[in-house]
Amino acid sequence: MKIEPIKNPALEDVPVLMGSYNDYADWKLDPSGYFLIRINEGLLEVAHCKEVGVIDIVIKGSRPQEVYFTVIEKNLISRFDHAAYLGKELQKAFTCLKNGSDYVQDE
Repeated sequence: MKIEPIKNPALEDVPVLMGSYNDYADWKLDPSGYFLIRINEGLLEVAHCKEVGVIDIVIKGSRPQEVYFTVIEKNLISRFDHAAYLGKELQKAFTCLKNGSDYVQDE
């Protein structure tokens, strides 16, 4: 059985955008706080700070999904870009954990 690709003529009219991001101009602080991310005792660990330098909750998990799901469930994040950043950093930390390499946030 040969599988034929599906053609969608409507896609010819779909705009294609090149993504962009300026590290300085586009960055905004999440009013809900910020996260400190590390690997600790073989787990991913995220500390949430509402005030600078004051940790109000720590969330641990063995997979990124366990951590970011709990962050969302506890309403600790309010910006989509911050949620994307957290997911990206948790995946980087998870990869380091599995590979036995050092993780440094934002590096």
